[in-house]
Amino acid sequence: MKSTKLVLFDLDGVLIQEHRDFTLEQILNPLKNFVEELSEYGIRFAIISGRRKDEVTDFVNEYNIPLINSSLNKVNDAEKLINEIGIDFDEVFFMGDDILDIPLLQKVGFSAAPKNARREVKRVVMKIIPAEDVEFMLNEIKLIVLQK
Repeated sequence: MKSTKLVLFDLDGVLIQEHRDFTLEQILNPLKNFVEELSEYGIRFAIISGRRKDEVTDFVNEYNIPLINSSLNKVNDAEKLINEIGIDFDEVFFMGDDILDIPLLQKVGFSAAPKNARREVKRVVMKIIPAEDVEFMLNEIKLIVLQK
């Protein structure tokens, strides 16, 4: 695998988990720091999600985090950004948790899922991140991405 040039996250189930009682600020403030730190290494970041415009997407946009509004085909939607940046799929880290994420998880250079991901997803990823909170998860991912 080449070094990572782009980190992609699914939004719901990865960053925003229904069973957790966190405010958007508690999720997105560590994410903003993560994005800033990755950019120091020349690594880009984006969120790919089927979520439509709401208070969460507005908050993400306030932080200037690219949000790819995806349909059912996340591979095609991600490919547009990948081509725009001028990189290959094997230079992408993607973390997803649901069935619709599987095709993209299988195509990227490094794939991961949170421990609460669907069993089918856990079977295809390279790493399961045992994170309970966003900050811990982001630190785990930073270690993976920066060691490549």
